[in-house]
Amino acid sequence: MVRFCIGLFALLSSAVYAQNAYVFNASTFVVGDGPDTAYLVVDFQSAGAWDPPSSFYWSVAFEDSIQGSSLLSMVDSVDDNLTVDFMGAFVDSISLGTEYIGKNGVNGFYWGIWSDTVGGNRWVSNSGSSEWVQPNTYYGLSFTDFAPAIVPDTAVAVNDARDFTFSDIEIWSGVGGDSVILVIDFLNTSGMPESFAWGILFDDSISGNELLQLADQLNPDLQVSIAGGFLNDIVYQGIEGLAGSPNYWNTWSSTTNGYWITNAGLSTVLNNGDWFGCSYPNYPPAIFPRSPKPALVNNMYAYNRSNFVIGSGSDTAYLVVDFQSAGAWDPPSSFYWSVAFEDSIAGFQMVNNVLSADDNLNIFDIFGNIDSVSLGDDYTGKSLENNKAWTFFKSSAGPNRWTFSSSWTDRVYPNEYYGLSYTDTANLLGPDTAVAINNPSDFTTASLVEWAGSGSDSAILVIDFLNESGFPKSYAWGILFDDSISAEALLQFAEQNYFALEVDAAGGFLNDIIYQSDSGLAGNPHYWNTWSTTTNGYWMTNAGLSTVIKNGDWFGCSYPNYPPAIFPRSPVPAQGVNPGIAVLDASLLKVWPNPSAESIEITCDYSIERVDVIRNNGQAVEFNFHNNRIEWRTSWKGMAFVRVTLQDGRTMVKPILRS
Repeated sequence: MVRFCIGLFALLSSAVYAQNAYVFNASTFVVGDGPDTAYLVVDFQSAGAWDPPSSFYWSVAFEDSIQGSSLLSMVDSVDDNLTVDFMGAFVDSISLGTEYIGKNGVNGFYWGIWSDTVGGNRWVSNSGSSEWVQPNTYYGLSFTDFAPAIVPDTAVAVNDARDFTFSDIEIWSGVGGDSVILVIDFLNTSGMPESFAWGILFDDSISGNELLQLADQLNPDLQVSIAGGFLNDIVYQGIEGLAGSPNYWNTWSSTTNGYWITNAGLSTVLNNGDWFGCSYPNYPPAIFPRSPKPALVNNMYAYNRSNFVIGSGSDTAYLVVDFQSAGAWDPPSSFYWSVAFEDSIAGFQMVNNVLSADDNLNIFDIFGNIDSVSLGDDYTGKSLENNKAWTFFKSSAGPNRWTFSSSWTDRVYPNEYYGLSYTDTANLLGPDTAVAINNPSDFTTASLVEWAGSGSDSAILVIDFLNESGFPKSYAWGILFDDSISAEALLQFAEQNYFALEVDAAGGFLNDIIYQSDSGLAGNPHYWNTWSTTTNGYWMTNAGLSTVIKNGDWFGCSYPNYPPAIFPRSPVPAQGVNPGIAVLDASLLKVWPNPSAESIEITCDYSIERVDVIRNNGQAVEFNFHNNRIEWRTSWKGMAFVRVTLQDGRTMVKPILRS
């Protein structure tokens, strides 16, 4: 990557009208393997200054030198959008998707083959497909009529179509059987990714205008301004592109991440499987959107806000460490700690403060460079292994607005983010949205004063309903057993032996959990994730209900509504063990009919002290209660919870639905 940029600065000098195109659209798509790199440029010669680009380039890695025909074949074999046909030793036709096609003899045009060994668009003719290509040189083809012959123009990097597909979308908004990907690229100059993708659901078809407005309505972090049929402003999590300040938005269409073509703007009609793109360039040729990263819900920080504040002082900043090892629904690999101080703090001081407070984190440096970072035994990154290295970042304008940081000594100011990212050395990526680390000392085995079961081995069950209020909705139960126990058996045992806990695990799936007035029901609206750990600090995903639990293990359940999945937060001890009841009978509490319209009956094997009915929004429902019969006094519809308090103090909860 670095070698490429150095070579391109000379190339840009003669292409005055597009002199920063390569900087804005630097190639991260490297075909082949080897220590040397050259560049294949293919120009279909079909574009004017502000038309969609028609000159494209690919980076090719090899050893020492490579023949032109081999260079073409390598790219052809990797990029499914590109097709190169030979007639003997001559290039006969080249196509990029169905939009760019050049075949010898059509309209008097033929493919000319060129070399540039010094940069600066200094193309000269060569011996064709048999030409040997050397490191840091350019091998070009242009579709020209030779009257006069036209050499390749400044090229735009083709994206690797495999970098992003429909399966990579993390946020789907809308309703319907058809889907479109929306990609917005702010084309920043830092080289950091500021290209994001959303998935939009609909029925039949949707215009570009409707698509953007729907995305704006359904995603609180995204603001789109459209006036008079023009796309003016887009703002996402503080990143902005404002009409005329200084540039303007271009719109694009595609069915793949590899390349894009311009479209009819906001009036473009989109169908199932289409991609609609917006880019914010400041020069011709227009640069289409680069490979995006999935858009995320920024309020995940509110769901998983940090209460683990290290240090003292009136100001706070955040240390973010990203191991860059997770996909959309994998366990999170980006974590953050809150650090308190006065006025400002050096990066190394932040790190040292965190290291002294969290025994799970280890960081080693050699002469100011990070050598390795680990979080427990589960996350490890060592510089220069697998072409990855730890890199310093800083964000002063909110989450995910990363720029490169100079070193450990960089000063960090209130509400800023100081980041360490284990990133590919050829494509430096700042940390992703982070998950708050729990304070390991907030909850330990000693925090539980009651245990259910019998045996010499123990495990802790943690269930977190991840409510939005910020109040603790994470609870812990202690279970005793001998040797080992499956996660499914652990949950069933906890349900049988603890107050007000109901678990529905059917067919090997964890469906519903209800505890007191908290509930998480499968698909209504979210689903349960399961986790394992041996400490409260952080968790790893596991094999679900089939997970085998042994002495000292923790098993966790969390109910998130977005990626990345949020592991359980620091819990509080759950209500005490049921006195004198080894197993809770299914007949202990029944509420029927369910759903109901006007009244319900309660059947319980034990004496009832009190009954409360609470709706999903926390509002109490008014009713008359006589002879174990509830009759509603007010009109309402939807879900509620019947909480029955027994005379011995136990509380049972059942969900109901009023139709």
